[in-house]
Amino acid sequence: DFGVNDTRLGGDGRRAMFVPYLVAESGWQWDAFAAHVADIAAAYAMSVIASELNGVGDAATRMLQLAIEAKGVRRPQTAVVGVWTDMRRKQAGFGKLKLFLQRGLLVLPRHPELLKQLRALEFEQSAAGGVRISVPENKGHDDLAMALMQAVSCLGVPEEWRWYTDLPPFPHDWERDRVWQ
Repeated sequence: DFGVNDTRLGGDGRRAMFVPYLVAESGWQWDAFAAHVADIAAAYAMSVIASELNGVGDAATRMLQLAIEAKGVRRPQTAVVGVWTDMRRKQAGFGKLKLFLQRGLLVLPRHPELLKQLRALEFEQSAAGGVRISVPENKGHDDLAMALMQAVSCLGVPEEWRWYTDLPPFPHDWERDRVWQ
């Protein structure tokens, strides 16, 4: 039984972040999806909602901002932030995701499609020296994996998680310095 103040969560006396909500549907109209996200934002204390600007994302991001405002989500800490998903953001985001998982700081749901997409991710070195990260078309989609990467990208370093808990993020300062520098 893990209680709210249980120090076993996340290992080493630290608490882990977890994915509390995941939905995978296709065919949603933009306005219906934006209204759904606004409902979630009204129910939970969300700091950041990352919305992709690539492709048609600019219009979708604006629709999401309007839906959040229409729903009356006025918490000053909630923001819809437009992000460009490029090679650098994917590298940084998936690197952070891997580190958090390895350190026991992130708990994923047992969602078959999410886990399938994460297993199918391929990393390919480009001629320019960057790394392309995606699920090949013949293996399926990467929407859930990319959404998870966007969410994890919005998380600060564990030292900043003190606001959420009274537990120190690391048991020793030397460990923090070794991991985050």
